[in-house]
Amino acid sequence: MMPPQTTYDQIERLVKKFKALSTRERNAYNEAETRKSFVLPLFHALEWNIDDAREVAAEEKISRGYVDFSFRVNGVRRFVLETKRIGEDLNKPEWAQQAIDYAYHKGVTWAVLSDFEALKIFNAEMREQNPFHAQFRSIGVDEYLPRLDELWWLSRSAMLAGALDREAEKISKKMPRTPIAQALFDNLLEWRKQLYNMLRAYNRDKLWSPKQIDDAVQRLLDRLIFTRTAEDRLMEDEKLIALVREKRHDEFLPALKNRFRELDAVYNSQLFRPDFVDTLELGEPDTLKQIIEGLDRSKTNAVRYNFALIDADVLGRVYEQYLGAVVSDETRRGVLSRGGVLLNAPTKSKRKAQGIYYTPTFVVRYIVQQTLARYLDERGYNPARPVRVLDPACGSGSFLIEAFDVLDQFVARQRGQDRPNPLTPFPKREGGTDDSPLHPERSAAESKEGEGQGERSYYDIRDHARQREILEQCIYGVDKDEQAVEVARLNLLLKALHLREKLPTLKNIRCGDSLVSGDARELEKYFGAHWREKNPFDWRVEFDNVMAASPGGFDVIVGNPPYVRQETLGEEFKTYAKEKFATYAGTADLYTYFIERAMSLLKPGGLFGFIVANKWMRANYGEPLRHWLKQQCIEEIIDFGDLPVFQQATTYPCILILRKDAPRQTFSVVKVETLEFDNLANYARERQSQMTQTALDDKGWSLAEGQAQGLLEKIRKAGVPLGEYVEEKIFFGVKTGLNDAFVIDAKTRAKLIAEDRKSKDLIKPFVMGRDVKRYEPLPHNRHLILVPKGWTREQMGKSRDAWGWFKKNYPAIAKHLVSFADDAEKRQDKGEYWWELRACAYYAEFEKPKIVLPDIAIRANFTLDDDGKYYCANTGYIIGNADRYLLGVLNSSLITFGCNSQTVSTDVRIGFDKG
Repeated sequence: MMPPQTTYDQIERLVKKFKALSTRERNAYNEAETRKSFVLPLFHALEWNIDDAREVAAEEKISRGYVDFSFRVNGVRRFVLETKRIGEDLNKPEWAQQAIDYAYHKGVTWAVLSDFEALKIFNAEMREQNPFHAQFRSIGVDEYLPRLDELWWLSRSAMLAGALDREAEKISKKMPRTPIAQALFDNLLEWRKQLYNMLRAYNRDKLWSPKQIDDAVQRLLDRLIFTRTAEDRLMEDEKLIALVREKRHDEFLPALKNRFRELDAVYNSQLFRPDFVDTLELGEPDTLKQIIEGLDRSKTNAVRYNFALIDADVLGRVYEQYLGAVVSDETRRGVLSRGGVLLNAPTKSKRKAQGIYYTPTFVVRYIVQQTLARYLDERGYNPARPVRVLDPACGSGSFLIEAFDVLDQFVARQRGQDRPNPLTPFPKREGGTDDSPLHPERSAAESKEGEGQGERSYYDIRDHARQREILEQCIYGVDKDEQAVEVARLNLLLKALHLREKLPTLKNIRCGDSLVSGDARELEKYFGAHWREKNPFDWRVEFDNVMAASPGGFDVIVGNPPYVRQETLGEEFKTYAKEKFATYAGTADLYTYFIERAMSLLKPGGLFGFIVANKWMRANYGEPLRHWLKQQCIEEIIDFGDLPVFQQATTYPCILILRKDAPRQTFSVVKVETLEFDNLANYARERQSQMTQTALDDKGWSLAEGQAQGLLEKIRKAGVPLGEYVEEKIFFGVKTGLNDAFVIDAKTRAKLIAEDRKSKDLIKPFVMGRDVKRYEPLPHNRHLILVPKGWTREQMGKSRDAWGWFKKNYPAIAKHLVSFADDAEKRQDKGEYWWELRACAYYAEFEKPKIVLPDIAIRANFTLDDDGKYYCANTGYIIGNADRYLLGVLNSSLITFGCNSQTVSTDVRIGFDKG
């Protein structure tokens, strides 16, 4: 993309204006005047809206090492800019290092340094000791026009298109340094393991459980991160590293505990109150010393961590990964030694297993803007009746942090406490000196030039009081994971950590199961004697001030409920849900109940915003939810289709915005076709259409518009539903409940048959959904160990020792499976014995000619198993009909159109979503 003529003309005028200045006039410009008259107008010519803080934001001056501005697209920083006065020596390493370090800590690739006379672009991801080795481009004012194509890489449209990144990939062969989030995560995981080992070893005689030890580890790490953040924000002296370097071996631990007591006295936060961790023997100090050293500088010594610069969003992503590591006391998994000491970090992600994925920033921002920001615009903020925001599955707190920011900005404006325009220079400090760490000095070199002296953060006691009020009165969160609750509290505390003042206790961020509540007798009915393990959460008791108000309920509810498949919910919960939720269906996924529960907690007129899987619109299990939603006030549905909104998973998400009100005639619908937009709100506004709510069919919702809807109607009227055509012979794939045990590769199959020829009888060709390609032969690389429910009893005759019989008759397969015995025993998808698969009435259908299809595909993706020998996983389906005419029809463009537009399950949509 070439720069437009208007850009050329504007930059030409700026260059002429600059060259017309005499040397004396240039020397008279200070930094603020330089950026106002030249640098920011240069970026205005590059299509940035310098008057919009959502695009060009002044960075808060909360620590040493800040820069002036960040440039954002869709709320995400694309590069940072540090400006200097005209004539400043941009070749001083400290200026470049300052910009590079800031960008790195913000998770941003690019840093720009400019006094307008020159402009330097640095790649903050390069691992270089000399910052100028990370310099990507240097362009002088005389080259702005001849090299405009390179300068254009910093334009808004080029940043959106990733032009600068592509140029860097062409020439860069240097080793990139680990991104800040990954570096910190790697460190945290290693420190967690070290602390766990140490605490477990030194407290073995106290019989503490692994969970108690792990909770203590997290509390200790949270304290250290909080302390380092306070130090980097210049609110506390750098005492942590001083303890390491100055205290004798026997003095260190008492001094560290004393430091925690000091911080408790200052901040009065739950974080430093006497806790279980304070009762533990902390062992040898070397481990803690190494961790504190690591918090000061990264593992590779490539960068000194500056926690004042690390955004809550970055820390949230780090902690979501961190929470994914499961600490287990089960020696069978090789996690603990005989002494009970953690040896290896587990590979399975606990949070992923729980269906929890970190929500992208642009989604969080959009949902909060469409709910909370809209609510505030409609009703304002009254401290006598504060706006209350809830995330019922808050995780590390990303939605609550964004809600806090929106509330804080709104209330600050309402009270006349908002910050100045980004282009307005910060005022000089009153008085000659100021020892407060609130007012960080800029560099000595800049101060000598008379530049930046007295620059300060605008944060004062009014801001502290306002933010404390918001955190205590407005922000509510619940999560069933205790560690997630602790992380959310820490992240919110860090948002308010700007003064050496008492911090809120955050008692409204609580642990519990948002979906389960009731008295002891009722819960015992559903969950038995161990009902307390469900950690039920009684909303009317826990948040009585909210629910007992008139009218009761929350003003805004936002979130990303867990993506938990129904197969893992358990029969106890399903029995409970059947009686408690109008949206219940036996195969409904967990988010279904979160939607209903959230709406029940809203006050009249309140707004709801979730991102959930979109399968409820078309799956059979979604029919009760669809019927229920038609009785609600739907404001908007944004459907992302199969776009990879969550990089960690294919979730087919949609954003659902509701209001606690009577249904309306129409609501807004947006079908998102790309993630390459600069702003989701603008994208949605330009592409939205209106859907008539009363016209929606409980059997399935279509979001297709006008002409497309008409074509779909023609398809329906002209043809026969697929289910009817194949005599309802459409079947799920096999659910093993433990693929690691029962799904094997070709090499393992050969080995088992070589050891015992009879193994062949129980091994079947097997495909996953992703193996199925349009018209292509099915691959031979996977196989299924198939022992159906009831098969063992039927075969073993009068023998009473089922496992003994199986091991004797199929020794190779028994030997393979035995290492999975514990996990196989725990699964729900098992037969009479742990080595058997669940009951299935249609196993015989897999051994007939059939059509096979995946459950997820971008287009119609059907193929033929002509020999009738393949079984498929639950990520696929089979159609009990080998008709080649049918295969051709199903793979046609017309059916692809129908599948992509339609929301009815097995009539047209089969192959793309489960019915």
